[in-house]
Amino acid sequence: MDDICQRIIGLVGEPMVVSGVRVRITASVGACIHPDQASGMGELLRRADLALYRAKASGKGRWGWWAPELGDGVEPAPADAGPALS
Repeated sequence: MDDICQRIIGLVGEPMVVSGVRVRITASVGACIHPDQASGMGELLRRADLALYRAKASGKGRWGWWAPELGDGVEPAPADAGPALS
């Protein structure tokens, strides 16, 4: 799977011509595997997003896997927060 992430970043980063102008873009990838690391779609996307944020924090053109130390990205509400808005 690591090679797939690296390949995606490499392919996206290849130079291209847009409206006669040569451009180059970068991409970062966050990955999480279902069902090993996430049981449902929401958890999968949330955890992949956390991995993406960590990858972007380490620089452009990076990728990373979700790991338990990243948590789930959901902060519990404080006990005195009161009722939720509906």
